Amino acid sequence: MYVYTVADNTLKETAYQPMEERFGSRFVPIEEVMSSNEMGAYSFKAVKFDTGEYGYLHIYDWTLGTLSYVRDDMMYRLLGV
Repeated sequence: MYVYTVADNTLKETAYQPMEERFGSRFVPIEEVMSSNEMGAYSFKAVKFDTGEYGYLHIYDWTLGTLSYVRDDMMYRLLGV
């Protein structure tokens, strides 16, 4: 699996770890972040952080090269393709 670190904008390969163990009960439905007419190119669930911010995945044109991580009002491109 790959882990993206926002602080230093890195994507690292690591051993698989189920996300339920990493985020516990902080997974929320994406509908908590946006209205249902905006959905489609977003991850199925988001993570709600202690700060009240949300983190989720977004893909612009359904290609891997546009895969991005969104946290609050910032978007980070995951792949430099």
